[in-house]
Amino acid sequence: MVQYSISATNNPKKPIKLCIWESAVLTDSRVRPFHFKANYSCETLPEAMEILQQVETESQQYEAVA
Repeated sequence: MVQYSISATNNPKKPIKLCIWESAVLTDSRVRPFHFKANYSCETLPEAMEILQQVETESQQYEAVA
């Protein structure tokens, strides 16, 4: 499972920031269900959504194997 956020930046060349988190294995010492995976700076919203789709697909494939 992937969680994400999309926000605006002050960079006119890459005005969109995509942050992605993935599911984490919970333990006694880990209380957060997600861990940080990556930040992407994008030029357009469709570009950000394409990256998100690729990450979600990879995550689903990994979960299917595990």
